[in-house]
Amino acid sequence: MKTGKRWISAILALVMLFTFTFSAAGAQDPEAPAKTNYLLMGDSIAEGFGVRNSDEASYGAIVAHTDGFNYNNIARTARTTTGLLNQITGDEYARALITQADIISLSIGGNDYFTDEGVVGIAAGLVFGIETPRFKELTAQMKVNFEKIIGEIYALNPDVVILAQTVLCSWYGFLGDAYMHGTQTVNDMIYGYLEDHPGAYEIVDVAGALNGHKEYIARDTVHPNTQGNIVIARLVLEKLKELGLGEKTEPEIIADGVEFDYYVDMYGEFGGKIIGFIVRLATGHNPF
Repeated sequence: MKTGKRWISAILALVMLFTFTFSAAGAQDPEAPAKTNYLLMGDSIAEGFGVRNSDEASYGAIVAHTDGFNYNNIARTARTTTGLLNQITGDEYARALITQADIISLSIGGNDYFTDEGVVGIAAGLVFGIETPRFKELTAQMKVNFEKIIGEIYALNPDVVILAQTVLCSWYGFLGDAYMHGTQTVNDMIYGYLEDHPGAYEIVDVAGALNGHKEYIARDTVHPNTQGNIVIARLVLEKLKELGLGEKTEPEIIADGVEFDYYVDMYGEFGGKIIGFIVRLATGHNPF
């Protein structure tokens, strides 16, 4: 009987030992450095719209995995500077994330023209080198919004590091000329604000890396594809390493990006392929 009790005592002791060991191993080291909080804000480029599994294969997710950051992405498709400003000033969840962020990647500006109801007239004017009154109106409002966006972010978090991305031009031909004029206007604003406010943010030149590279563009002709997101991730990692905020410059891929055909998704197999063919042909991409 005593022998049985000894065995039971021994087993209980072992259970307690293993429980303590695993609990200690899983406990947070109070001296371990806190993880960097990395936040993506802005438009569909930041959202990672060009890949279906953006939660794993967008550039933001790749950067976060590579450098071991905590990661949040509150960017949304078609967001304009007005939409982003409204999010920052009116969305408590977004405000909380900004307050906690150490690094923010910001992509914004292109949709101010692209999603405007007068985009056809704007584009037609730019094809002939004419800035229409509507284009000038949107440009002026965009600049006001952008200045407020940067100010609101710093009001919430004076210590955050902002990485402001330039806007790429993914079209070619006469439509590409109009698109380039619009994106260059946005990029001039980004560089101009920095000249007037030195140190306000760091620029990640997405346009410089992707413009002219059709192989980096998704089948919708607008957004970076899987390879394009990897290129942007490398740019961000290099910038973070330069700033002393990251250790690695080569992206670590945890999942292959899943390409998708936007027009087929939207309009079905038959209609989507016809529409996609026309769009790709008109924008200087291989329609097949």
